[in-house]
Amino acid sequence: WQGIEAIDILLKELKEDILLQYWPEQSALYLNHYEELWFPFKEIEVPKFEISVKWDMGDLIAFLSTWSVIQRYIKDTGQNPFDLIIDKLEKSWSKEYKMKSLPLYFRVGRHKPF
Repeated sequence: WQGIEAIDILLKELKEDILLQYWPEQSALYLNHYEELWFPFKEIEVPKFEISVKWDMGDLIAFLSTWSVIQRYIKDTGQNPFDLIIDKLEKSWSKEYKMKSLPLYFRVGRHKPF
């Protein structure tokens, strides 16, 4: 988050500590960048892709709220996981927009040569 290491640390805490047991099994595919996915094709090396976003804190929370793991946590605990980090996040964020590059993970292969 453009020089805001504290935000990355809080998001890592959210993802890897608070939500750890609530991730669906298939989420491991994404979290491991699809590297463990059985892939019966000749793999083609591709450049790294990413999208850049310019968000305020509300945008970030709105995006994270779309994750099924967040909804599972709320359903199972009756609490919003953001409540556990919101004070620290607000102190780290300030009111300005932040830039972030988000990686896009995929694997590309060829079944038959042309």
